[in-house]
Amino acid sequence: MLLLMLAVCSFPVETPQYKLEPGLELNYQATYQIPADEKNKQQAREHHTAWQIYVLKKNPDGSYQVVLLSQMGTEPNIQHESRRVDLFPDGRVKQESEPLNSFMPLLLPPLAGPGEKEWIMKLPRDSVTSRFTVLPSTGDKYLFREERTGGILTIYDAMGTFDYTFDPAQGCITSITGKRKPCDDPDHVPYQHSSSTNATYTVLLKKRHVHPADRLQQIIRESDLYFTLKDDNLKNYVSARQKPVEEAKKMMEAMAARWEKAKADFTIPGYVGQVENGIKNGKNYVRWVTQDAQRWSELIGKPVPAWEARDFEGQTYSSESLKGKVVILDFWYRGCLWCLRAMPQVNELASDFKNQPVVIIGVNIDENPEDARLVIRRFKLNYPNLDFNKVMKQSEKHHPLLTCTFGYPTLLVIDPQGKLVDIHAGYSATLREEVTASIKRAMGK
Repeated sequence: MLLLMLAVCSFPVETPQYKLEPGLELNYQATYQIPADEKNKQQAREHHTAWQIYVLKKNPDGSYQVVLLSQMGTEPNIQHESRRVDLFPDGRVKQESEPLNSFMPLLLPPLAGPGEKEWIMKLPRDSVTSRFTVLPSTGDKYLFREERTGGILTIYDAMGTFDYTFDPAQGCITSITGKRKPCDDPDHVPYQHSSSTNATYTVLLKKRHVHPADRLQQIIRESDLYFTLKDDNLKNYVSARQKPVEEAKKMMEAMAARWEKAKADFTIPGYVGQVENGIKNGKNYVRWVTQDAQRWSELIGKPVPAWEARDFEGQTYSSESLKGKVVILDFWYRGCLWCLRAMPQVNELASDFKNQPVVIIGVNIDENPEDARLVIRRFKLNYPNLDFNKVMKQSEKHHPLLTCTFGYPTLLVIDPQGKLVDIHAGYSATLREEVTASIKRAMGK
């Protein structure tokens, strides 16, 4: 009987739920520790991230609008992230401004349902799976573990295990400890730029506070303004590169002026840093867009430079042999996170146009071909990929085809006559739809 009682008490009876209310603020401090690596002559390092979480309002369906702001590093190299989600008390997310960062601990992970001891969360953008398991608990805290594996984490040797402590009384996570887990698959190729497979994480709740109504309204106003600026900045940047040069410049100058003007409207520490970052980048965007728009106008409608290369199966492809077909060239390399995030959509495009006069080809520039082969295997790419680094070496890494790229990833859409119809630079959550429209235009539809 005593053993039975101990077994029952080893797991918390109460189903965990976040205690969310408008005005709630949670502050966390995270430490990412990388041990010394004598083999690669690297000293031990630490990175610190400060998190601010604000609950803004309750939605009619029972979810809450929540904002997560973070800043990592120290001046002048502080990196900012911002995310807005509709979160249910059990941790389910209804909608989000952007997907989770799968490399970081989750401050608002999904929680177990009634009677659950195991549950799963998928991170589709990164092809990552999180498996959660309840751990034995002897006190008043609820403990559970997350095993995060697959997808991009495998590519970058960044799989991990995280142990969470949830306080039912406060209704939130109070601490997280985590560590990297090396990939032990027999065909794995270690990522040479991985910070460390032995790195550890520690996250602690530093403050839990509920703001009065007037302060909450100020937080809501600043949140709405900030995310409007952030969304408009991205839309204008994507659009401006395809405009005439002077129009593109004016669009981004106007956006930079909006950031500058809005600075006086922000008082919340987390937003002040984000806006200052927006002002700094706003000036850069004017320069970047002006340069891109000029190049864009010079490339669209012109023949793409001639090329010839073999894929990783030994098959030869060339601009000449593909005349008469619409060709999409996707430029990528293993270390390009956004390239890999785009690949599931490129895979879908290859399937969409499988039986049509359309050819989708990856253009890989990795120095080590095994890096490329690993990505091709892990993402099960259903289209050929060129070993273009060999071609680059032969032309001293300045092959004319690369003049058509705008960073990585870049997807070029080429018509049956070999002329450039469209350029898709960077990752987009709607890349499949955008490229489809370009392909149909190239086909004359």
